[in-house]
Amino acid sequence: MTSRQCKFSSAMGDLLYTKMARSLIHHCCGFFFFFFSWRLVFFPFTPSQAQAVPALFMFGDSIVDNGNNAILLPNETASRFLPYGFDFPTGPTGRFTNGMNPGDVFANHLNLPRFLPAVLDPKAKGEMILNGVNYASGGSGILDYPNKLYGLGARKFVLFGVTPLGCNPAYLPGNNYRCRKDLNFAAQSFNKMLRSLVDTLKQDMPAANFVYVNSYKILYDVYRNPVPEGFRVVDKACCVTNSTDSTEGRACVPGSTPCKNRHEYMYYDGAHCSAATYLILVGKAFYSKHSEEVYPVNIARLAAEPGLPSF
Repeated sequence: MTSRQCKFSSAMGDLLYTKMARSLIHHCCGFFFFFFSWRLVFFPFTPSQAQAVPALFMFGDSIVDNGNNAILLPNETASRFLPYGFDFPTGPTGRFTNGMNPGDVFANHLNLPRFLPAVLDPKAKGEMILNGVNYASGGSGILDYPNKLYGLGARKFVLFGVTPLGCNPAYLPGNNYRCRKDLNFAAQSFNKMLRSLVDTLKQDMPAANFVYVNSYKILYDVYRNPVPEGFRVVDKACCVTNSTDSTEGRACVPGSTPCKNRHEYMYYDGAHCSAATYLILVGKAFYSKHSEEVYPVNIARLAAEPGLPSF
């Protein structure tokens, strides 16, 4: 683990175990969201007519980071500057896309009243965290938090699988603009184990419910057949990237002008999708009826029902 990851994990652990966080998770009965190798979501929730899911807790890396990395490394994080946040209401915030990232879309589907605060934001306290907190940070990993969260009362978990890494625009020029099979194979292998982990975790934590989202299949289907989803460009980034810098063509050049038709680009930079793509990903996660995409049920069913009936 890098020093940055250690610093972030320590900060996350400190806040997770504060009295208010423990109380909130216990009161809400727990709903968490994990974006693996990049994202995990937990929704603490007590169903009610007013608000079925009152709070959301998110863990992951840059795909769902909403500012933690920018707070940790203010001089090194490109997402603090335009063209990141080009279409976001408040401009650049540390999100690695042009608009809303998957966490924001996720919160919207749950009808939460506000965007989740970044856990390292000094304002993330009191009423600001009553609807949840975002623990994600670019470059971080997922540690053994499901068991810890379960012990605090978490009962609803969503695990998002790895995306088709080999199709990221940053890797295509060096591979004749074909997806890298080695990276995609690694992603699929990881996801296969992650899907089986849903059943294992259920055995270890019988009072909890878990949903696995096959991010790889959802996004790879879009990559192979983009037109029905409204995309025209899937092999290039919308923003200008610099292949000579330390990010190897993954990050947008600060201050550059992005493409005009951003809704027609699958990817915003060399490694992160556009906001339009994230709308599709999270929409499928919530409402798909195909077990190849969501298992054992979709997120809408998880949020609405006390158990996990099969399709």
